[in-house]
Amino acid sequence: MRTGFTIEAAVGWDGTPQTKFPSLWVGTAAYNLGGTLGFFAPTTIGTNSGSTLETTAAKTQVVLTKQVFITGLTIALSGQLTSGKSISIRFNVNGVTQPSPAINMTSGQQIASASGLLVVPAGSALCLEVTADNTNAVTLQSFSIGYWTADGGAILLRQMGAQNAATIKSIFGHLGQNFGPPVNSSANSWYGRAFHMAKAQVHVDVAPGVGNIWGYRFVDGSGFIGTQLQITDGFTDVVGDVNVNIPVATDPSAAGAVAYNRTVTGTPAAINDFGICQEYQDALDSSVFYIGFGTGATNIGGAATDRFIGYMQSGGTTVESTVQGVVGAPCTIVSFFGRLVYGNANEAYELAIRVNGVDKYVTSLAIPGAGAAAFVNTSPSVALAVGDLVSIRYKNTANLSGTFVGWFVLGIQSTAVY
Repeated sequence: MRTGFTIEAAVGWDGTPQTKFPSLWVGTAAYNLGGTLGFFAPTTIGTNSGSTLETTAAKTQVVLTKQVFITGLTIALSGQLTSGKSISIRFNVNGVTQPSPAINMTSGQQIASASGLLVVPAGSALCLEVTADNTNAVTLQSFSIGYWTADGGAILLRQMGAQNAATIKSIFGHLGQNFGPPVNSSANSWYGRAFHMAKAQVHVDVAPGVGNIWGYRFVDGSGFIGTQLQITDGFTDVVGDVNVNIPVATDPSAAGAVAYNRTVTGTPAAINDFGICQEYQDALDSSVFYIGFGTGATNIGGAATDRFIGYMQSGGTTVESTVQGVVGAPCTIVSFFGRLVYGNANEAYELAIRVNGVDKYVTSLAIPGAGAAAFVNTSPSVALAVGDLVSIRYKNTANLSGTFVGWFVLGIQSTAVY
């Protein structure tokens, strides 16, 4: 994935000298890869099997807050391409196809990785495009994009499609579910590491219209936090500094449970694309970025047999291969934190981080009372290489309730610098 860049100093959001650490954008999908041109977002989340690619780039674009240096793309399919079939996947910037890095998969391939430097300026609209003669024999299962920024910080991308209502949603995990402020009855994002939310860009494909507003802000157990950004009138974009510090959570039902709040004023025009680009930086180590594994407010189900969760996936499954997320750059998992609710009293679960179908780190979590929240916050050391497939395994070990809501985040440390 890396192509011999020189290590250089940079300055972070707080003025501290930083090194250019690579980070990853990841996504899960189940897109049919048919024989026509199609597009998907660089942050696609948990689509259903049989979904079709968008036919226009505008419905999948995320606008970047700052210049980004993309270094590679890794793709995993649901199975090997059959004889005579091929797939091409490239980046699209402002509606223009980019030559590199590019994936060109042929017969027999299931996982492919491509390296190359693509400099994407601030304010650019980014998505990916696909051409294929695959005739839907396999689907796009997961992808991983390697990138770095000049100030050493990471960027969270979310593209949410045609959602036209006020909602509160997880920021690092699955965004397809609505849920309220951080209380035991809802599975908000919960964090075991402190970090800073900085500049953000919000993009819609249709302006809200005169007197109408789309708002973007954060909420925790105390109410609204940070600065609100608003898209108004005839505009389709807003950029500004959210400027909020997120503390380590000491109680999974109180401080540290953070969600983003999309607000509505008036009756904004219907949209097909609500895209978020949110800069953030770990408070202790700028080489650490976060990847969410979880379900929003979807019950993932307790069972005495193994079940599995993938990147930002909605719901758990007994078939691990359908949720494994591909890795796009060498790195190490250094934090494993998350939150479970809706369990029976004294219910217990075994949790494992898995790489290529093998347990690499195992821990446990006990729910103290009926309907209570419990959390895990541990420090594994699990090395990942390009092309590895990652999942989280769980199973009930005591007082099975049959269902619970799960939310996990991996803190991942880059093992190389530019």
